[in-house]
Amino acid sequence: TLFPYTTRFRSVVRYLAAAFSEVAAMTPAARWTVLGAGIPYEAVRSHFAPPARAAVTVLPRVSEEEVMRQYRIHDMLVLPSTYEGFGMVVLEAMSQRLPVISTPVGCAPALVRDGETGLHVAPRAPRELAAAIQRLLGDGALRRRLAEAAYPLAIGHTWARAAERTIEVYRDAIA
Repeated sequence: TLFPYTTRFRSVVRYLAAAFSEVAAMTPAARWTVLGAGIPYEAVRSHFAPPARAAVTVLPRVSEEEVMRQYRIHDMLVLPSTYEGFGMVVLEAMSQRLPVISTPVGCAPALVRDGETGLHVAPRAPRELAAAIQRLLGDGALRRRLAEAAYPLAIGHTWARAAERTIEVYRDAIA
C-alpha cells in the first residue's frame, strides 16, 4: 500500500496510522510505503503503533521516474486527505493503473467514482479506511477492475487538454 507524503501528512497521520494498525493486526503480511517523506524516517514511523512500524517503509523524495515506478509496484494508493488543492497524485496513480482509495477532496470526486474507478472513504474515518484497504488487499480482481476503469480517465487529463479547455472558457466568456 502506498501513501504519498504531503505537507498535510501530520493532519491525517492519526487516521492513517490507526487504519494501518488495524489492517496490520488483521493482515500481518501487509506492507505500507510512505513516499516522498520530507521529514526523517523515524519521525514518520513514530506515528504508527509499535507492532505496525516494522511494516512501514519510508522513502525520501525521489525522481519523477522513481515515483512512477513506485506506483507500478504497489497494490493501491491511499490518500485520506482532509483537504487537497487538485491532488495530482490521484491522477498520477491512475495513469500507472494503480487503484486509489481516497477521501472526496480535490480532484478525487471527479476521478474516483466509488466502486467504479476507485474507492471513497469519509475523511477522518480510520475504520472505514481500514475496511477499504482490507477490501482491496483481499480482492485482486477488484484492484485490477478499478485500475483499468480509471486508466482512460487519467490519460485524458493532459496539460494540452487543460490548456484547450481554458481557451474554450475564455472564448465562451468573450462571446
